[in-house]
Amino acid sequence: MKFSKYLESQSVPEWRKAYIYYKGLKKKLKQVERFRKSKERRAAVYIDQYFQNIDQTPSHKLGSGICNSPSFIYYFDRSTSRPASIKTSRTSISILDEVLYHASSSERQFFDSLDYELDKISRFYNEKEQEAKLKLDALKVQVQFIAEFGRQLLDLGPTQLLSRQVEDGRSHGFKYQDQSYTLFPNGEQRISYTVARNRLKKAITEYYRSLEFLKSYRELNETGFQKILKKFDKIAGWKASTLYMKVVRKQHWVTSTELNRIINETETLYINEFADGHRRRGMSKLRAPEANKEYTSTTLRVGILLGMAITLFIQAIQIGKA
Repeated sequence: MKFSKYLESQSVPEWRKAYIYYKGLKKKLKQVERFRKSKERRAAVYIDQYFQNIDQTPSHKLGSGICNSPSFIYYFDRSTSRPASIKTSRTSISILDEVLYHASSSERQFFDSLDYELDKISRFYNEKEQEAKLKLDALKVQVQFIAEFGRQLLDLGPTQLLSRQVEDGRSHGFKYQDQSYTLFPNGEQRISYTVARNRLKKAITEYYRSLEFLKSYRELNETGFQKILKKFDKIAGWKASTLYMKVVRKQHWVTSTELNRIINETETLYINEFADGHRRRGMSKLRAPEANKEYTSTTLRVGILLGMAITLFIQAIQIGKA
């Protein structure tokens, strides 16, 4: 499968524009290829004409030979080879300046597009990584609240948890009935401990899936840069991939280990709370939705609603205990 098709099949639909624009970069490469071929044809015609003129020129007028001809040197230097200095960039000169110094207009446009894609990906990844940190912190707090309330249920029993002031609970819009702990926020939606815990479990599972998508996003984009630069090397006739990939691999989204840390902490959180510390059992449940990798706006909305529901549940507990 061609990489452009693979990228499309593996990308998150809502993030589609945030991935490397591989098809657009390939179009830029076609312009580079057309420009290079046209210059090579012009160079070949010029050289043929030059040698024809030499055949018609007396030997005593040839001087030191054709190698000193500025035009001849221009065509060979600019059309058939690239200076060796391009292979070793100087640290005092930016990557873009180093490349543009030797590049044609079509090549400059290609690298301008590369720079744009690199900046776009960096900004998007940094934003998503920061969001992931905040969500993990929120989930940890919610797990602590649910776990603490579960311990209170075991200690106090179902009929005594809100025995302090049942009427106070009613005044806040909550009811207590059927010898079991049940809350009715605003008299509209019942949220029990079991329901809240299950929703939290689902929220962590969906959050974990989003982390896997972010990890895939990082890997797909790095592969995209590698492949498009390899194509450039072949088409343009000079090696830019090693030079430019050094810049790519210095980006935060490539070097950061933060995402792996977040993933590991999420796994530990889920295993300890929902699998009694059994890693194999916990990971099998956490990765259960692997067959369905669709990441839609519906999933995002469900995650938000779950967070809101659990927050309401925690607030209700606090009000009831007040």
